[in-house]
Amino acid sequence: MDLKACPQAVRAAFRKEVGDAPIGKVDRQAFAGNQAYEVDVMLDGRNYEVIVSEDGVLLSKRLDEGEESEEEEETEDPARSVRRPR
Repeated sequence: MDLKACPQAVRAAFRKEVGDAPIGKVDRQAFAGNQAYEVDVMLDGRNYEVIVSEDGVLLSKRLDEGEESEEEEETEDPARSVRRPR
């Protein structure tokens, strides 16, 4: 769904958490037995998953590293880079 289709409280909560970062598709889902809204957004070059409740309460904001497509993930510390098998 588009961000404009979300309740005002949800839109405000997302903007508070991600600022002016572009928000694409918003997914509506169950979270802890209640309806919630989720977006994936790039912040400081990293992909975050942000989930807020219908009334605009932040439920989760975490790095979403599951979508990497490169053979090697780069981190701020090159010694901690993860090598993935082919």
